[in-house]
Amino acid sequence: MATRTDRTAAFPRTADAERDESLAANRGGFSFLFVHGLTWIVAAALTFVLPLKEAALVYLFQGLVAFPASLVLERLLGFRTLSTRENSLVSLFVLIAVAQGLALPASIVAFNLDPRYVPVVFAATNGGHFLPYAWLHRTRAYMLLAVVAALGPYVLVLVAGPAATFHLAGFLVGGALLITAAYVLAVSSHRAALMASAANGTSPTPKE
Repeated sequence: MATRTDRTAAFPRTADAERDESLAANRGGFSFLFVHGLTWIVAAALTFVLPLKEAALVYLFQGLVAFPASLVLERLLGFRTLSTRENSLVSLFVLIAVAQGLALPASIVAFNLDPRYVPVVFAATNGGHFLPYAWLHRTRAYMLLAVVAALGPYVLVLVAGPAATFHLAGFLVGGALLITAAYVLAVSSHRAALMASAANGTSPTPKE
């Protein structure tokens, strides 16, 4: 009997099919958006109780907690983790995720110059890396998230100044992440139901 890999090699799937598969597998990146949204908000809240430099470090290294927690949440929710053998786009997902790490020196420079600007620089590098997901996950929500996360704190600096932005940026970025998480979960769950019904030859129950 031919394996899935054999069939895929003989009949390559389209990029659209692989995008749909990845969207359904992890619900559009819901776990990562949700957990990172929470850590941004926690980081913002801690700016009111921690000294400036310590609070800036929380902003800077929140991913050390958020990333593994996101993977744990994915498992708890029963989402699938695709491999490159199943879906050729997995490598692209990994490269985009790693790319933001290459911008970390910019945040470290900001920390040494003026810690108040750390959330602005860190949000810009994080926000920019969301843009390709608009295509990969087939939703413009990621495009809007990228703009809000990257430019929102910068606008706050211009309007309210660096001190206020240091406290508020995390709430802005975290809120945008949580709203996007809720939206992509709803959209991807509906699309996953459509894909399952198409595979079974049945029609899904219309949404109320």
